[in-house]
Amino acid sequence: MKIYILVLMLVWLNVSCAQTRIPDLATAYSTFQNDTQLTYGISSLTVLDAHTGVVLFSKNGTIGLAPASTLKTVTSATGYHLLGKDYTWETTLGYNGTLINGILTG
Repeated sequence: MKIYILVLMLVWLNVSCAQTRIPDLATAYSTFQNDTQLTYGISSLTVLDAHTGVVLFSKNGTIGLAPASTLKTVTSATGYHLLGKDYTWETTLGYNGTLINGILTG
């Protein structure tokens, strides 16, 4: 099961960088949901555009599911309380190569 979650997260990371990849995400998520290990389980995934908040992909997005770890809930609530609702994380990305029309070669 862990490998499926890892694969799904890697697919999500790839898709979050390019909106044109949403159909691929839908296919990957469908494959994930149809796996026999999830026969008696349920999963949920919602992908938002970080700039606009527009929902790019959602499957079972309105279903309330318990987190896999309660510590995630505590950590999220603490971050929200200490940093505030308008806090934005900044990530610096370094690369070696050429970036042309949003495509990195290198």
